[in-house]
Amino acid sequence: MQAYVRTAFLRVLVYNVLTHTYVRGSEWQVIHETTSDVWGSRRTPPVRFSHAAAVLHDQVVITHGFFYDVEARAAQWLSDTWSMSILSPYTWKKLHNGVDAAAAAKAYSTRKVPAAPCGRYGATVVVYKQQMWLFGGTDGGFSKKELDRSKSGTDMDELYVYDPKEHVWTFVSPRGKKPAPRYLHTAVVVADAMLVFGGTKNTAGDVWSFNFKKMTWTRLLQAVALSRGGPGSLYAHCAVAAADDTGFIVHGGRHVDGDISDVMWFFDLKKQTWRKLPVHVMHHSNPPARFFHAMAAVSLASAAGAQAVTAKGATAALIVGGSIRSPVLLCSTETWLMFVDPHTNDQIWRRLPNLPYGLHYHQVIVHHEAAFVTAGHLCSEVKQHTNLPHLYLNHVLRLDLSFWLGGTASDAHHKSATWQVHEQH
Repeated sequence: MQAYVRTAFLRVLVYNVLTHTYVRGSEWQVIHETTSDVWGSRRTPPVRFSHAAAVLHDQVVITHGFFYDVEARAAQWLSDTWSMSILSPYTWKKLHNGVDAAAAAKAYSTRKVPAAPCGRYGATVVVYKQQMWLFGGTDGGFSKKELDRSKSGTDMDELYVYDPKEHVWTFVSPRGKKPAPRYLHTAVVVADAMLVFGGTKNTAGDVWSFNFKKMTWTRLLQAVALSRGGPGSLYAHCAVAAADDTGFIVHGGRHVDGDISDVMWFFDLKKQTWRKLPVHVMHHSNPPARFFHAMAAVSLASAAGAQAVTAKGATAALIVGGSIRSPVLLCSTETWLMFVDPHTNDQIWRRLPNLPYGLHYHQVIVHHEAAFVTAGHLCSEVKQHTNLPHLYLNHVLRLDLSFWLGGTASDAHHKSATWQVHEQH
């Protein structure tokens, strides 16, 4: 391993793949096929996209989401919650039925909230002390105004917490001012707070913090325009917490003016400022601009091989799929493993095996050294070239990351690839 080259302006270590020599099991594996019935079965959740996903007690958990039932000619806003074992045979179990649409509408009509979050898409979930917190989302006014199509002004600012021991959702009403309603935003946990950024509103370029201990919201920063050194207002982007709990990293997304981003940004929690992190990969092979993709943090605590090639305190994340074109969407199959130090912009990028088909509106979670992609939406061009029954999916894909994170994998990879240093002045 070459030592980092320190220049006056930027230090970037770049991984240039010359050949791909994968070991058995290092490709994406389909561990649950998409069912022919959009409603799944008693042992399989319905198809969905723009849902939320997390890890709870060594289980992959998915909740909420949306799909359009072509046969019934009806929008389906889902509120159910399911868990899947991370070990073979990867069994699904329904944790919560959700709330009936009529019951939700009745609650809203009396200026109350449903006992559980109503069906919605574009919400976020985070896990804090083994409870799952859901914020925001939209149902296009279905529950509040009995609409069957999306309508502006019906986004949500609700906060719920799910207790996996009692299998109940509880509505949380924090004190003081709270964020504006939004969806397709991001939320991450840093220390004892949930940090929320972005979303579909023009005002949603702001950053908010929810303190779990004090049960209060605080606006940390208003939207900072691109012209003033910030990311502006983004939606359908991705974010992960910095490994050292100093802030969070944002990747991709779409600006409210329509442009798709290929930029990374770091929000410094202490300084409450944004810093641009230009992506640097040799031979212009960095991930193209994308939105509606998925991103998950990768823990390096037990990955000795990864520690050997990353700076102390570096943040690792997996970036999967997304659309690289708009307005006519083009789904990507790409998978990238990123290591970045947001304080120095030292970077390592590794191109991993492609998905079996392009996806957007999906979710990816990483637990130990395995990645799981759940549900999602095919682009129309992709659907034409697959034998999948629907545009909407309830599949689960799995990728073993140990090849790229473990010591043995690292040694094997060095035989088929070289490390190069990229200097920028």
